[in-house]
Amino acid sequence: MVFAGNLIIGLVHRLLNSQSAVNMEDPGTIFKEATRIALLLFLAPVRRRFGLHPLNIKVHVQKLKGLLQKDNADWTPLGDLRTWIVAMAVLEAVEDPELSWLVGEWTRSAINHDVTSATQAESVFKSIMWINTLHGVRFRETQERFFGRGPVLAPKPKEVSSGI
Repeated sequence: MVFAGNLIIGLVHRLLNSQSAVNMEDPGTIFKEATRIALLLFLAPVRRRFGLHPLNIKVHVQKLKGLLQKDNADWTPLGDLRTWIVAMAVLEAVEDPELSWLVGEWTRSAINHDVTSATQAESVFKSIMWINTLHGVRFRETQERFFGRGPVLAPKPKEVSSGI
C-alpha cells in the first residue's frame, strides 16, 4: 500500500506542476488543461481510498467548470474524452453548488456524442480511465440521484400532487 500511495503522490505532484497558461483561442491548451484537471479529479477517490491527504477538490472542480464555460473549442474528435472530463467533475462535486451546471453539461456532452444510456456512458468512461470500485459506485449513485433508474439522460420525473 505504501508503494501505491507513493505512486499516486508522484502522479498528483506531476499533474499539479504541469499547469500552464491556457489560451482560449488555442484548442490544444484547452484540451490539455481540461484533461489535466480531470485527471486530478480522477485520482481524488484513489487518494481517499489510500488515506492520503486529500486535494482541495472544490478548487479543481471550479477551475474545470470555469474553463468549460469559456470553452469554444471543437471537441467533436474528442467527444468521449470531453464527456469523461465532465463526468469526473460531476462525480467529485456531488455536494457542491457547481453540480447543477455540471450535470447539465454532462448531459449535453453525452447527447452531443450519442451517449444515451447509463450503460453507454459507463462504457465510454471505462474506455478512457475508470476504477469500477471507486468511480463506478459513485457514478451509479449519481445516476440514481439525478436521473432515476431510467436512461442516463432522462430526468427523474417530478412528483405531482393531485391537489386533493
